[in-house]
Amino acid sequence: MKTRRIIKRISLLLAALLICALLPFQARAALADWYDYTGDGAVDSSDAIYLLRHVLFPADFPLEINADPDGDGAVDSSDAIYLLRHVLFPADFPLCDHDESMRITDSAPDPDHDGVWHTECMECGAVLRTGTIERIAENGEYTSKDDVALYLHVYGKLPGNFITKAQAKALGWKSGDLWKYAPGKSLGGDVFENREGLLPDKEGRVWYECDIDYQGGARNSKRIVWSNDGLIYYSSDHYASFTQLY
Repeated sequence: MKTRRIIKRISLLLAALLICALLPFQARAALADWYDYTGDGAVDSSDAIYLLRHVLFPADFPLEINADPDGDGAVDSSDAIYLLRHVLFPADFPLCDHDESMRITDSAPDPDHDGVWHTECMECGAVLRTGTIERIAENGEYTSKDDVALYLHVYGKLPGNFITKAQAKALGWKSGDLWKYAPGKSLGGDVFENREGLLPDKEGRVWYECDIDYQGGARNSKRIVWSNDGLIYYSSDHYASFTQLY
């Protein structure tokens, strides 16, 4: 009986999707970051179709973004139905846009999570993104953008080859070539003030910064800036612009 109900629901959904595919319904673009499963820049009936395909054949139709539009904590055919209803009647079937200020990402998952990290919306409770953390050695030394960002994401601290400006000055450094005083070290761990307001602020959030790709001599313009609640950004132009990494 349960199987028949599921088949009936899927059949009705497919019929509705076929009709809607011919209609110019489209959700507001602000939601595309979280519900545009086809990657065409819009949230429409094709995304509901893709979501249903994911439910039926997850290996063939993978998802890396929020797949729980109805917010019930499960990913199933009801999510595809809800998404279609939103496309048709957005006011009656709203979608959470997961404002950045309401998101939180696990910064250092415990062993019970088996290396999986989550980004969750604190407003609606939806798990927005999940992924398997690549393994990176805690005792390793790293200077590249990807390695340092991953290390911060996994361990919540900088690799051991970073020292603060105060530590560098204690070794005799004032400016210029750090390696004359601390061979192989990079500067990192000092507070970043975010005076220009380019990064999202909230009560209690503290930002820190570190150099990237430092190989001795003069410091370059590459930086990673991260927060005490798990956000990690990269700047290639000395804080003039930022790209979120985690």
